[in-house]
Amino acid sequence: MTALPASSEFIASGVTEGQFKTALTALRDFLSGLLGADGLSATALATIGALGSGYVAKTTAYTVVAGDKGKVIDANGTWTLSLPAAATAGAGFSLAVRNGAAGIITIDPNAAELVNGATTALVAPGQTILLACTGAAWISLGAVGNDAGAFLAITGTALQASLVDSTVGVLLKVGAFGWGGNNLGVTTLSDLNANRVAGFQAWSSLVTGAPETAGVLLHIPRLAGVTVAGAQQQIAFGATGATYYRFSSAAGGWNPWVTIMQATAAGVLSLAGNAIGGQSLTIANNAVGIISVPRIGGFAAITCSGNSASPLPDYSGQVYFDAGTTLQIIKNTGFTGLSASLNVSTSDVTGTTGTAGFVTVAVQSSVLKIENRLGATRDFQVTFS
Repeated sequence: MTALPASSEFIASGVTEGQFKTALTALRDFLSGLLGADGLSATALATIGALGSGYVAKTTAYTVVAGDKGKVIDANGTWTLSLPAAATAGAGFSLAVRNGAAGIITIDPNAAELVNGATTALVAPGQTILLACTGAAWISLGAVGNDAGAFLAITGTALQASLVDSTVGVLLKVGAFGWGGNNLGVTTLSDLNANRVAGFQAWSSLVTGAPETAGVLLHIPRLAGVTVAGAQQQIAFGATGATYYRFSSAAGGWNPWVTIMQATAAGVLSLAGNAIGGQSLTIANNAVGIISVPRIGGFAAITCSGNSASPLPDYSGQVYFDAGTTLQIIKNTGFTGLSASLNVSTSDVTGTTGTAGFVTVAVQSSVLKIENRLGATRDFQVTFS
């Protein structure tokens, strides 16, 4: 393109008429190269590459050229639109791409260059994106579309690497952490107590912290750890139809599961399966289960194997307790044939403290402890009143 004449070629002393005319001709040639030769605004906008100054329709694979700067490329079909090398296009080179049909248009930068940090970008049906060159790569500056289902594909580090990727700041995929229609890809946990990932997970056996042998878990974190009461919340939906709830305790760890009552079609409150309500816990042989009491003193009904069709009366019973500064626990002995092998104590129990073949319920500060010495793992349900 002709260079812009210096101002001295017009105003310097001694400039002849011929020299002035030559400078004018050079000025016109410069403006013609910059804005086009016909003086029309449309031509000027197209010549400088102003965005939207041109239009071209494409239906098959195409490579963008220098003359496409500022144009709207109306793409139809499913094919690849290749971009020129970023260094060749130069910083500021821009164009708009519209997908006016039902296919997917793939935007493919030159060689190993990237668009939005990814190797390709997709333009969905009914969508238009603006592409701009930085001189080293390409970026898209937003997307609009008249199709409610249109999308701009997001790839690379901006998107979850997997359905359980918990990286801060990334966008979630459909189905992430169990959310999404008919999602079968939820994580199967081996330890419900250790889980800190929000969303839905599952368990398929009597793993650590599970209220029964299989089900789905909804985990709701409020704070990072479990040393604050309620920092972590869990709702478990058991395969038996029972629903359970628990929350983290102030001392760390978890409070026992509580079975949630459900309403039948007739509006009657009931519990699924053989569940009896209250707090539920599984205690291994020669081990101790700990339950935080809802208040300092009151009554507690303890049922051994209460989640089965035949609870064990010898190891079940009712106690009055005081878990305050003056520890007290009294077993109700008014029921014949009940609690024959259930002892109570105000001393701490460790798993082998009480008599073999017995269950010992001990009261300590703010808790009840149940020691199982029955020779096998047992389930216990505790209901407070």
